[in-house]
Amino acid sequence: MDALSHNLEAYCSPVFHPMVQGIALEGVSIIPFEDDDEVVAIGNDVVFGLAAGVWTENMRRAITMSERLQAGTVWVNMYRAVSYTMPFGGYKRSGLGRELGQQAVLEYMQTKSVWISTAEEMANPFVIG
Repeated sequence: MDALSHNLEAYCSPVFHPMVQGIALEGVSIIPFEDDDEVVAIGNDVVFGLAAGVWTENMRRAITMSERLQAGTVWVNMYRAVSYTMPFGGYKRSGLGRELGQQAVLEYMQTKSVWISTAEEMANPFVIG
């Protein structure tokens, strides 16, 4: 199996299978990379950003990669886990807003600020202090 260039349409189109290095599995795209900076650049060099998966034994790397990848969901050492308590949605052209979780409820709300004085006398509203 040959390595896949990240400039090909197969890479740039939304794919729903893993992109990994060094494992030849049926239906898996392999894109070689040298270091974390390069793999983040490759992963973020698309117009979509629904989800990403990171496999590593290094927890610092897991956290750093999840912060740097431009995806609405990042799974670490797992894939396709969902819960109604966690917001779900993508970055870039992978959608607007979030489904599920508290974040989804906030989409239907508007924030309003209300100030109420309980003072006996009304202060001059045009004087600060």
